[in-house]
Amino acid sequence: MTGIPVDRHGKFHLASVIDLHSRRCLAACTSLNANATLARSAIKTAVAARGGPGAVRNVIFHIDRGSAAYTAHRFTSLCRQLQITGGEKP
Repeated sequence: MTGIPVDRHGKFHLASVIDLHSRRCLAACTSLNANATLARSAIKTAVAARGGPGAVRNVIFHIDRGSAAYTAHRFTSLCRQLQITGGEKP
């Protein structure tokens, strides 16, 4: 997740999902808040771009472990539900 300064009062946050094999950007979602909702939106968009839940089963998702958005229960439970490896808590 990347914070992009928009003015002196805050940041606009970007969560993106990139397929490292094809180098294709599967999702780019933005929000005023860097939270699990934004992370989940990016994953859901990427899953739809790949062709649905069956197309992402057992893929590896590298996450920024330093961000609470990617370690939140709401995000990790979605990864488990979709059988995405790497999205679970350590």
